[in-house]
Amino acid sequence: AFCLFGDGAVQEGVAHESFNLASLWELPVVFLCENNGTMDGDRANAYQAGPSMSALAEAHAIESSVASGRDPRETVAAVREAAEQVRARSRPRFLDVQSGTWAGNATFYATDVTGPTDLRSAAAPTGSDWYDRDDPVLAEARSLLADGVPMDALLEVDADVTRRIEQAAAA
Repeated sequence: AFCLFGDGAVQEGVAHESFNLASLWELPVVFLCENNGTMDGDRANAYQAGPSMSALAEAHAIESSVASGRDPRETVAAVREAAEQVRARSRPRFLDVQSGTWAGNATFYATDVTGPTDLRSAAAPTGSDWYDRDDPVLAEARSLLADGVPMDALLEVDADVTRRIEQAAAA
């Protein structure tokens, strides 16, 4: 099973109860934390006493690893490896996927301040940390462009995905 959550969820007791029971009962779970928190001195973030998100899982005897959420290919490889280890050992695993803080992220009320992602932003620097460094969609678009995929092909796929999402939302 996969359990996906953000770093803020670890502030709640249910996360620790879930880690503890999964470890005690040797449940095959990949706990994937989308971690967009910012280090606060020697702590994982301003809301955690532990030195890292991984340390919180390790306190419950769950092995962990870290991946860059800014790099979709690295993230996919890390998820694949964690799933293989869970299947092989029938034990939980924690994956700390570190990403940048999205411009619309807020403690309780996230808003879409960036609007739809324009893949053409991958072709040249924009001067924005989010678009130039943190946005995983644009990072993958840059990788595909570097691999020789033409921008028109990326825009065609993007239009198809957008259409499918709109149809699903309407249904």
